Amino acid sequence: MEEAEPADHATMRSVEHELARGALRGLPDRQREVLTLRYLADLSDEEIARTLGIGEGGVRSAASRGLATLRRTLGGQL
Repeated sequence: MEEAEPADHATMRSVEHELARGALRGLPDRQREVLTLRYLADLSDEEIARTLGIGEGGVRSAASRGLATLRRTLGGQL
């Protein structure tokens, strides 16, 4: 028998998404762009670099800094 999701599952998911969106909005533009293209548009570092007109090293650096900031900002909230 398949277990049903808790009654508050959709609400909790919505809260988590809003926390993540808020944290993303707080990032510098370049970091937000890189993380959005990497995780939402599913682009490779090469594709992101080409799209943004920066080097792949810049993509990796922006992603690393952005993720570190999100971890600090969100802590254990997600």
